[in-house]
Amino acid sequence: MFVILSQKRLTHLQEDEFEALWVWLRPKQPPCGLSCIIAAALYIPPRSPVTAKSDTLTTQYLDRCLCNTESKYQHAAFVIPGDTKRYKSETICNRHDLKQVAAGTTRKASQLDSVFTNIPSMYEPPVHLPPVSTSDHQTIMWNAGKWPSKPIQYINCRKHTPKTMRQLGLLMNTVDFSNIHEVSDPEVQVSVFTSTIQFILDKVVPLKRVSVTDTDKPWMTVQIKHLKKKDSMFLAQKKCTQKTTISYH
Repeated sequence: MFVILSQKRLTHLQEDEFEALWVWLRPKQPPCGLSCIIAAALYIPPRSPVTAKSDTLTTQYLDRCLCNTESKYQHAAFVIPGDTKRYKSETICNRHDLKQVAAGTTRKASQLDSVFTNIPSMYEPPVHLPPVSTSDHQTIMWNAGKWPSKPIQYINCRKHTPKTMRQLGLLMNTVDFSNIHEVSDPEVQVSVFTSTIQFILDKVVPLKRVSVTDTDKPWMTVQIKHLKKKDSMFLAQKKCTQKTTISYH
């Protein structure tokens, strides 16, 4: 189960020939690797102009909508339930890596209702419930499962800033490396030099334990994370200040 933080209706995806409602949803804590959820309610009425011409028009419409949202909202999850009658969904599922998860009959001996999604592993198998009110279709309840958490990995790194680099350069100029030449064995010289440099690094830029995730982009460095954290703290402090400021006139 998730808490929706914000939502908006995607009116630009609506077309007069199709009965569909598209909504953009942003959970408070999106699952790992997802940016948002694009939900749609699709209805294909019996003997409509669309069904009369074949499933091709429905496939083309869904393809346009999915291509539009995939280009605008990267890493989006799709959840498209609806009364699709006997719509042949193999083409649209193959194109956009969707899966129809509503198994079993939903009206008498026919399976007329569908749920298409690209995140089937994040939900439990749909449960069929009795019809609501005067409807003759079964109600499909699709509960969220245990969403995967972001895999966190901890690494040790050194914080490189202009200030620490200046301190490191000044300290390197004051260190006496003459003791290296007093040793004749090359291996011992390397060992002495390495231990000296290691001592300087540990003094100026000591190792710190930081967390990283598999979803981090290649360009996401520790320095950028530090700047993002400072920016978040600044915005939080600014918001707190605005709330507590009293204006006198």
